[in-house]
Amino acid sequence: MQARTPSSFFVLLLCVLASALAARAEEHSAGDVSPSAALSSADPDYEEGLPRVRLELGVTSYAFLVARTKAGRQGVATAFDPFVEGGLPGGPTAALSAYLDVKLWSWASLGGMYWGLHQAGGAHHIDSRGIGLHDTIFPGGLRVRAQVALQHAELSLRYVWFHTRRVHLWFGIGPSWFSFRVALRPPGAPGASRRIEAFFAPALTYSIAARIPGADSLRIHLSSSIAVSYAQWPSFVAWSRFGLRYAVTPGIELTCALNARNGIIAREKGITRYPVTSGYRHRRVRWSAVGLEVGVAFSY
Repeated sequence: MQARTPSSFFVLLLCVLASALAARAEEHSAGDVSPSAALSSADPDYEEGLPRVRLELGVTSYAFLVARTKAGRQGVATAFDPFVEGGLPGGPTAALSAYLDVKLWSWASLGGMYWGLHQAGGAHHIDSRGIGLHDTIFPGGLRVRAQVALQHAELSLRYVWFHTRRVHLWFGIGPSWFSFRVALRPPGAPGASRRIEAFFAPALTYSIAARIPGADSLRIHLSSSIAVSYAQWPSFVAWSRFGLRYAVTPGIELTCALNARNGIIAREKGITRYPVTSGYRHRRVRWSAVGLEVGVAFSY
């Protein structure tokens, strides 16, 4: 019997979820009520309907940011940290983020997330060990300028478990993509750059927001996501946000949250003691970041 591939496994998950959503839509059109509506008779704080669109824009200042990568041909590439050997400042580093939620039905929505960080450093002397990136060896003592760019995008189909004035909770599933690019360039000379990226599926996400008793305009919220790549096992990417939302006016919120992100992109052979041939191409990166995110959210 032929083994089921990771892509077909993800397609199967989406088909099951789509079938459940279709069945739920048929029940709703037939007069069945949503989970939120079922609470309306017992919950005096019941709020009718989801916002049609919610868009949150944020800026995160990372006080802690590390990454270690190895990219290139076996015998040339070396593992290094751009924030140590490359001389990049490890913090504070600013990143931009956007979170979107579009209502499909009273109990389902389509959401997305984008996060991007770019960091460039000044000329820095490489230590005596040198650095190998792609097909280029930078000898120890050479002055180079390092750059890194990290991007993360995610899409999810979300099932709203319930939505009231006190609590909002949803669960989601979808694909995710992450990209890491590193470059080393000596002043006045050609350098080397390498991009490592991967698609992840399924990405499992959830978000919960709860009103703080005695403060109608203030909510505490927690969002989290983790995604794995079966094609490049044991690669994964994860992020979490925990903080507060303050409603300035109906439809406008100020947000503040602790933001943590980490993950790894690697093939199993590249991170174990399995022997590799001289032509083997390493494409490995591991990253971790923790910072404070502030932003503004619009909904209608």
